[in-house]
Amino acid sequence: MTFSLAFLPSLSHPHPQILLRAISYISTSAISTLSDSLTVTHSKIHSGDYGKHRLWGAIAWALMSPLVGVLVDATNSWTVTIPLAAISAAATAYAGYTLVVDVESGEVIDYESLNSVVEGDDTLDDEGFRHVTSPEVVEEAATPYEAFKELTRTPPLFLFTFSVFALSIGMAIVESLSFTYFTDVLNAPASLNGATVVVTVLFEIPLFHYSSKVMEKVGYTNLQCIAMLAYSTRVIG
Repeated sequence: MTFSLAFLPSLSHPHPQILLRAISYISTSAISTLSDSLTVTHSKIHSGDYGKHRLWGAIAWALMSPLVGVLVDATNSWTVTIPLAAISAAATAYAGYTLVVDVESGEVIDYESLNSVVEGDDTLDDEGFRHVTSPEVVEEAATPYEAFKELTRTPPLFLFTFSVFALSIGMAIVESLSFTYFTDVLNAPASLNGATVVVTVLFEIPLFHYSSKVMEKVGYTNLQCIAMLAYSTRVIG
């Protein structure tokens, strides 16, 4: 809704544009965070590597962005992106549903406990792996307030949740307002905007491919801090 409202001429001024795009990206950040969490669990179930699964998302992003740019140039209107956004929402919902079903019915391999295997352990399969059944689904869903309270119950959780929201607002500035600047001020074609995404993804591909090795050497917390510093620098720039 906020994505579509941003196209209304009466809301074309800077302040409503920043507000609408910030709300849009904050909402999207929740979907992205949930999908990443599901993908991590999916990777554990299927003995996969999250980075190499996530890599395909980056490749798809690099392929679709120039295509959207060409469509905008061909139609001479940004409104072509509205039905594409609807298709994207439907595809995201389907992928999310598929992942949830997979996670709920799957079993996570507990690699950490394999080093402490004792003889005669009946939780091991024929190949010597210990499996842990996924948690049971809570019958009564938590309210948004309860969920938010859980996400902010400790200082580290609060700061991590805040960082997700803050980075999402930064993404709103970089991914939409920068394109607006390129188009309206520098008179760049939309296809060139799409090409800039390809350049960004070219740097992401090796990072995702070697993500496991990088995380082992640098650590999750340090990588999160580096990513936030890098993106903050990008937003300011």
